[in-house]
Amino acid sequence: MHINIGLIKQQKETLLHFKSDFKDEKFKKINPLKEVHDFDVDLTIYLFDSYLNIKVKGVAKVALISSYTLKVFDKEIDIDDELEFTLDKDNYDYDYISTNEFEIDEYLFALLVASIPMVVYQEGETLPKGEGNYRVLSSKEYEEEEKLDPRFSKLDDIDID
Repeated sequence: MHINIGLIKQQKETLLHFKSDFKDEKFKKINPLKEVHDFDVDLTIYLFDSYLNIKVKGVAKVALISSYTLKVFDKEIDIDDELEFTLDKDNYDYDYISTNEFEIDEYLFALLVASIPMVVYQEGETLPKGEGNYRVLSSKEYEEEEKLDPRFSKLDDIDID
């Protein structure tokens, strides 16, 4: 979706609706994101002098890969964020827009990816138990087990200086 800054009125909110499934090849799927079924957001755009603020609010229906079982499942992700840009090339606080028209798809896709939790699993899934010569530990179990081997305590007595 292209946003034409010339059509946005100064100091007045402009409302736009954006809908996509990001099927374009440039939107490579990033684990755990398998597929975007539907991405439906409302954009509230506000232009003040050379500052452009875009409030993004909506829902994405996506297919995710479970961190626990590697099974694909569907989930809805709420997105409520802001993007800030500048038209002033000397302002380094915001992303600079050099043309009167810019594409917002990549920014919205980045917000979607950033809204996905680090550990993704379907409701009710549990961490699998290890079999054979390995074990699966939760983060808490790992921290409890992470103790130094007492055989290494002899190294504490060595004066390196």
